[in-house]
Amino acid sequence: MRWRLRWVAIVAGFVAFVSIVAGLVAASSYSMPGDFLYPVKMRTEQVQLMLTPSERGKGELYIALAERRMHEITEMSRKGETDLVAKLVPMVSQHLEEVRQVVVTTDEEKVSEELKTKLEDSAVQQLADLEGTLQEADEETKPVIVQALKSSGESYGTVVEDAIASAPLPVVVSDMGTIQVIVTDPPPPQAIDSLIVQVAKIEAHLAAGPDSRWVTIVDEPKSLDLMELVGGMETNLGSQEVDAGTYTQVRMNITEAIVTVDGIEHDVFIPSGMLKFVRPFKVQGDEATVIILDFDGKRSIHVTGAGEYRLKPVVSLLVPEKRGGG
Repeated sequence: MRWRLRWVAIVAGFVAFVSIVAGLVAASSYSMPGDFLYPVKMRTEQVQLMLTPSERGKGELYIALAERRMHEITEMSRKGETDLVAKLVPMVSQHLEEVRQVVVTTDEEKVSEELKTKLEDSAVQQLADLEGTLQEADEETKPVIVQALKSSGESYGTVVEDAIASAPLPVVVSDMGTIQVIVTDPPPPQAIDSLIVQVAKIEAHLAAGPDSRWVTIVDEPKSLDLMELVGGMETNLGSQEVDAGTYTQVRMNITEAIVTVDGIEHDVFIPSGMLKFVRPFKVQGDEATVIILDFDGKRSIHVTGAGEYRLKPVVSLLVPEKRGGG
């Protein structure tokens, strides 16, 4: 009798222990960096990876983990937890590198194609969510979010490009869409009358495997006074009908810049005339996709001790989810 009671107590204790652990694991899924249960969440993810044998399963799980980190970056950005945001960004890159390894090494064509599609869709959505946070952030938090967008955009862009290049199925382009380029919002760093930038060319890179190519969006020189954009005003640099598909990069060639201060013009030295933005976005058939080049005027222009002006453009490439073109 005593043996039976002891056995019942052991079983009951084990069941209670398992229930407590299961409850902690379930509760940890909602935890954020800095929370008491966040280490449990991270350990659970490692166990999930260990228990996932298939390539498809691992690839999908790594994509999901990258999405979790992006969600955490978004939430920490809203709270102004900039130190935690900086720690999460490399984790996104690591998860995406693991996705890339699965996609480029798998021998299963269907798995490669499915993961490529999931990765493209995930990249577009996650970056759009983080961009939404940027619009709401205060001035102290914005630089950290801009850096997070830049780093995560480059990681997603590189992995998407490699995934498309390694996909066994050809990329078929059957529709045409439009890319429209807009420039906006550079607050002045000091009392500047005008900051005129000469833009020679803007191109976007279509990721299409062996048919990948740069597509010209703006091919006519544009003279742009950034000071006219202060306060959220926008200037349309141009638009171009292009093949529908996934684009991973945009580059802009700046040939000259002139700043006017107190009525006196000064030539602006441009260390690098080519600006490159790595950030995947999709162009849908019969739709206009707007890309916004958001200049940070406070960090883009510098005055040396000798009174020389240097332009080191700090620009974010933003892609609103839906916006009318023209």
